This record gives sequence, structure tokens and C-alpha cells, in this order.
Amino acid sequence: MSSASFVHSFNFSVVRLNAPTLQVEDNLLQALPGGCSGFQSTRVRAVSGGVDISRLLTFRTTSSTVLVVDASVPSRPMVSGVGVGTGLVYVRETSFASVSVNVTTAVVG
Repeated sequence: MSSASFVHSFNFSVVRLNAPTLQVEDNLLQALPGGCSGFQSTRVRAVSGGVDISRLLTFRTTSSTVLVVDASVPSRPMVSGVGVGTGLVYVRETSFASVSVNVTTAVVG
């Protein structure tokens, strides 16, 4: 950068992370017991280079009738079951990074 007699240089590095690996704490979400309605929830993470980058990404699901993503706390995104079946949680597109989650009517024991 320069202006009249003023000159200043900037050095910077660009780092490109590897594609993330998605992880869930529990890939089988069961029905809640007793008078409770609904299904379990689980935390989802995106890890690249050993670092959790979940707060930097937008998670989606392949089936909104099976799974829903709650990213209201960016550092702790959650996936909840909303219906029986199997769905993928993914970022960008399913072939880029995804993890499968199954929702079942079997009651948590």
C-alpha cells in the first residue's frame, strides 16, 4: 500500500483446512419414555485438522420429517429426531461431509 511518500507492506498467509469429518455423539435416537413425546437429541461436530469447526458451518438434513438441526448455540449444534427413519446430517452437500442418524420408536431404556 502506498500514498505519496507513505509505503507499508502487509504479509499474510492463507490456510485451507481439509474437508471436515462429521461426528454425532449418538447415531441412534430413540423415543422418549413415559408420557413424554418426541425423540432424543444428539450433538453434532465438524472436525478438520483435529479442530472442532462446527461454529463455522451450516448443518442441514436430508429429511426434515426425520431430523431437525438446532444451531441456536453456534458452538454446540444439536440434531433432534422428529420422526421415525434415517437421515443424513451434512454440510455443503452430502458427498462433501455427512453422517447418518437413525430415529426409532424403541423407547430409551
